Amino acid sequence: FAVVDMHKGEVHIARDHLGIKPLYYTRVGNTLLWASEIKSLLEWPGVTREVNTEALDEQLLFRYTAGERTLFKNIFQLRPGFRLAATARDARVVRYWEIPDKAETAMDPSGVLALIENKLEGSVKSQLISDVKLGCQLSGGIDSSLVTAMARDKFGANLESFSITFSEQHVSEERWIREAAEKTATKCHMFPMTYEYFFENLKRATWHMDYPLNLANGVGLFLLAQEAKKHVTVLLSGDGADEVYGGYPRFFFGATRARVLPLVERLRFLPKLGPELVRNYDL
Repeated sequence: FAVVDMHKGEVHIARDHLGIKPLYYTRVGNTLLWASEIKSLLEWPGVTREVNTEALDEQLLFRYTAGERTLFKNIFQLRPGFRLAATARDARVVRYWEIPDKAETAMDPSGVLALIENKLEGSVKSQLISDVKLGCQLSGGIDSSLVTAMARDKFGANLESFSITFSEQHVSEERWIREAAEKTATKCHMFPMTYEYFFENLKRATWHMDYPLNLANGVGLFLLAQEAKKHVTVLLSGDGADEVYGGYPRFFFGATRARVLPLVERLRFLPKLGPELVRNYDL
């Protein structure tokens, strides 16, 4: 959001605590420009479309740029938990929130579980406050299934769920999507992702994201948004839970690498197991 103080001649813009929404800014002379999409800034006379070559290595290595840099020269992103205060003369970026390093007091495991459930319920409940029809983005994973279950059972929300499926069974999560939808009694909409759709819409999805897609599922999300919009305006999702709770396999491999790595050299020639160990541990 942005607040303009007409008396002091100041502008204050702020990004949300965890960076769920993007916020970009640039300055042309004495003019401060900000927007939630880079393409909006590029419409202003004087804002040039120049690649920030200093950020290319970082983008190619990590698939994103950290800090304030973007792939566009002289266009910056306001970091999560930061605000920018600007006058006609200068601008300063100030941190207003950060993730605590540790809990204020130690808690037993049962207390932690109860606190997590309470916080999750509160978060879901707050997101159900809406002037428009909303639904759930359901992947069949634990995170989105929990959100859907809490919205449906705890608060009686009459929800519809929306999912992407694939014809290849080894990557499709249709089985778990159907199970979650059945247990939560939600009306389930599933949309198949095809090779044709992916290549026909890769450029459009990238345009909407303002960045090279760092994951192939960006096109799937584009399809999901397109189709869901025909039924609802807002989607609840479980994005971010895997990062918080270490739900991706790479977290497991990272935590066990020091213990497993000495064994990799001896086991690398075993059929099936050897190549799998080398792929996951011998980096």
